[in-house]
Order: sequence, then C-alpha cells, then structure tokens
Amino acid sequence: GLTGGAAGAARLRSYAPERMVIETESDTPGLLVLRDAFYPGWRATVDGAPAAIYPVDVLFRGVVVPAGQHEIVFVYDPPSWRWGLALSGVGIVLWLLLLGWAWSRRVVGPVV
Repeated sequence: GLTGGAAGAARLRSYAPERMVIETESDTPGLLVLRDAFYPGWRATVDGAPAAIYPVDVLFRGVVVPAGQHEIVFVYDPPSWRWGLALSGVGIVLWLLLLGWAWSRRVVGPVV
C-alpha cells in the first residue's frame, strides 16, 4: 500500500508475474510498498519515468511516489534473461554456420 502522513490510495490495475501496473492518488508524497519480495531484475517507472526501487523492511520493495495521481509500472527484466537470449542467438548462428560448412564439404557419389 501507499505509506505516508496523509491519506492515499493505491489500486492494482493489472497483475502478471513479470509486470504490474498500479495507480496511486495521495495529497502528499509517499512510499508505495509492495509485499512482493525485493529481488534484483525488477525495474519501475512512475508515469513513464524510471524510478528507483528501495528495499523496505529488508524483504519488500518500495517506490517513492509524489503527491497527486500517478501510474507506477513494475517490470521484471533481469540481465540474466538478456544474456541467455543473446547467447542462445549466438549458438544458433554458429550451429547454422557449421551446418552450412558441412553441407558445402559433403562428398557426392557418382550418379548411376
């Protein structure tokens, strides 16, 4: 929920394992705290601008939200996923090159 000195509201607009969209409204700045685990690989934006994610109570994650109405988006995009995708692509390209080389070097027997 949204923490701070004044009344505020947070509404979960959409939820998926790798993406969450939350709308907030408050009279003063606050801290939006998600009771999901603080884990590397999450990125956050507030109204489309990058926002820092802070550990809250060691386990949870929080984002500072200014006063007013805002849309906060959390996206799970760990660097390991991008590295794995890139390495898979390199592996496929190398496999195709090796296959092409083997195909060009094949021996064709006499035609009868």
